[in-house]
Amino acid sequence: MTAQLKWIEVDIPPFGLVNEIMSQEAVLEIKEDKRLYLTISPSSLDSFQTCPRKYFYDRQYTGVPSVTRSFHLDLGVGVHSILEYYYRDLMTNEKSNLQRINEALEYGRVEMIDSQLTPEQLEEVTLNCREYLEYSANDGWEPLAVEEPFSKILFENDKIVILLEGKIDLVAKIKEYPIAIIDHKKVSKTEDPSPLSNQGFAYCYGLNQKIFLINTIGFQKTKKPHERFKRYPICYDESQIEEWRRNTVDSWMDLLIHYMSDEMNYPEVRKEQAWPMRISACKFCSYAKYICSSLPETRQSKLDMFFKRRDANFDIFAKEENEVS
Repeated sequence: MTAQLKWIEVDIPPFGLVNEIMSQEAVLEIKEDKRLYLTISPSSLDSFQTCPRKYFYDRQYTGVPSVTRSFHLDLGVGVHSILEYYYRDLMTNEKSNLQRINEALEYGRVEMIDSQLTPEQLEEVTLNCREYLEYSANDGWEPLAVEEPFSKILFENDKIVILLEGKIDLVAKIKEYPIAIIDHKKVSKTEDPSPLSNQGFAYCYGLNQKIFLINTIGFQKTKKPHERFKRYPICYDESQIEEWRRNTVDSWMDLLIHYMSDEMNYPEVRKEQAWPMRISACKFCSYAKYICSSLPETRQSKLDMFFKRRDANFDIFAKEENEVS
């Protein structure tokens, strides 16, 4: 696997206008680099740590059964599209907040046209997002970047380069912190998120920041706005981020590379055998129900029957469809 872009370290924040700018010398360096490039995102790292076999399937399929497309996935896509428009517009245009909210909601309606949400569910998304945007109108957030991609070297030697890649919902100046990395989460119940996550550590490592804020958009119909729209800031010390990076590289990347090498020894129809199943993780995995519990010789046909194959040009390690929440 070769990379189209190699991260060049610079002494400025990577969420300005410079992270895609490369000199001719840098481009030439990439073309002449014969090392193996492996890219990985927080969601694909989650997938691999959960179950290597799941990770193998996720490289080819969306992980969401085509016969039971998730209602919650469509809700998440709708919420993210509305908030993306709102914060991007807040960053670039001067207008009344009411106008900005109405435009964001209309944009979301258009984005959800092809979803499987009913008219009542579409209206629920719209009304809930309007409530959130009106409730948070005076929070003082100053957007710096929206849907910001990043790519940074996690590990490299003379044979391999591991790139950590992802896309961040929002980077903003907020009252409590000069810069925060913000991830919007659509939730259906109230519970405190875990302070330990590949996503939080990876985003802070990727942008050289310490504050990861989870911005929850609740759909609990019996709750009031202050109970549904909660924000959870998590602060990581540099030593914690480095511990995560070292653990990821030392404990998991060696294993990932081992399985990738082992895969080459199997014929095309049996490559999944190089990636062991973690049976203890099967309870909440859709592959377990539709694929892994069936006979090995029937799995490929069932994958094509029950799951949507990824586009041939899809970057499996970028922000994935089943990552939206």
